[in-house]
Amino acid sequence: MGGARRMFWRNFLMMSSSTIAMRQKKKRHSVTPIVFSGMILLTMLSLGNMAKVPTRSLPILLLATGAVLGCGTVPAASRTWRFHVTGFSLPVAMAFSADAAARAQVPQISPNSGSAEAFVKRLIIQGVHDVLEQQGRAAGLPDFVITTILGQLGINVFYTPLPCPKVSVDPTEPIMRDPANMMSRTTCVIFGNTVTTTCLGEGAPGIPAAAAPGGANMCVLDMAVHFTPIPQQHLLISGTLTTSNAIMANWSRGMWQSVVNRVLRMITSRPFETHFATAVATVT
Repeated sequence: MGGARRMFWRNFLMMSSSTIAMRQKKKRHSVTPIVFSGMILLTMLSLGNMAKVPTRSLPILLLATGAVLGCGTVPAASRTWRFHVTGFSLPVAMAFSADAAARAQVPQISPNSGSAEAFVKRLIIQGVHDVLEQQGRAAGLPDFVITTILGQLGINVFYTPLPCPKVSVDPTEPIMRDPANMMSRTTCVIFGNTVTTTCLGEGAPGIPAAAAPGGANMCVLDMAVHFTPIPQQHLLISGTLTTSNAIMANWSRGMWQSVVNRVLRMITSRPFETHFATAVATVT
């Protein structure tokens, strides 16, 4: 395994050196900034300097060298990886309510579905960018190279926000069920900054009135009467990572898994620690 890896690096360095030589032959009287930057990065990858660069940063250096040399972006090298994030609890910002009274009680809740989706997209996309920027800077790459790397990566994020027509914040008493249609008048139960469960409207099938403490028009927390878990589609974030960079396209699934895992750790260190502390990411 080690011999094959050394051979890969040697072949890449030889290929990149040939590219530089060809460009210098075409422009004998000048050395372009692109070629000069590429030579600097190749020097960083020399055996003498390799030990100074963290192992996890070497793929970034390799990627950046190809991008700076101008040989990194070819349509045929495009590749897409899919990711799924599950196992998190629901921050109120990932739910939405058009009801002014609900938003007055929970200012952090999104006003509409689009806003909740945008919140999740920003969370993931910014996380991926931050991780790659950190790796690039740890490897000593200049900002323009990091910008090139990020420009060759397309990130799509998909999420279905939870609608909350009504909210009940930190309830201690049974919740009155709304007599309107169950889907349009669901009450989201919120403790702190987390949507924990939902209380369905009276149109929902459930326990008969005789069996429900307080009657069929009550949601009773202690006995979980008429409550329903948050549907799984609202507890799933999915997306794609598409690169048009020839080097990044050859990253293994494990490399991308490492990037996404670091994104989750970064999110966990922010105000959403309690929500994403148990989250699990899968790259396929």
